[in-house]
Amino acid sequence: MDLTKQTQDVLTRIFKVYKKRIKDGKSIDESVEFSFNFQYNDEVLSKMNPDNVEHALRELQEAGAIKRYVDGEFELTDSAIKDMENRFKGVAKGFLDIASKFIP
Repeated sequence: MDLTKQTQDVLTRIFKVYKKRIKDGKSIDESVEFSFNFQYNDEVLSKMNPDNVEHALRELQEAGAIKRYVDGEFELTDSAIKDMENRFKGVAKGFLDIASKFIP
C-alpha cells in the first residue's frame, strides 16, 4: 500500500486501536468498526489538524484500507490489517537480521 507519511501515521494509529480492542477481548467484527467521531475522541488523532485527518481518511479509502460510510463511520479492511501485520513482521525481521550480525 503506497501512502503518504501522514496517512501512514493515521493508519498506524487506527491499527493500534484495533489491536488493543482485540487484546481487550472484543471480536474482530467489533474491533474493525470506528465511529464517525473517532478522530475527535482519540487521544492522538484529536491533536492533529482535523482537515489533515480527513484528508488521510480519504486517502485510506482510495487505497482500500478503510471502508467509509455515509454517516462518517468507517471500517478497517482485511487488506489493511494484513498489510500492517506484514509491515510489523518485516520491521522485526530487519531488526533481528541487523542484531544477529553483532552476535559472535
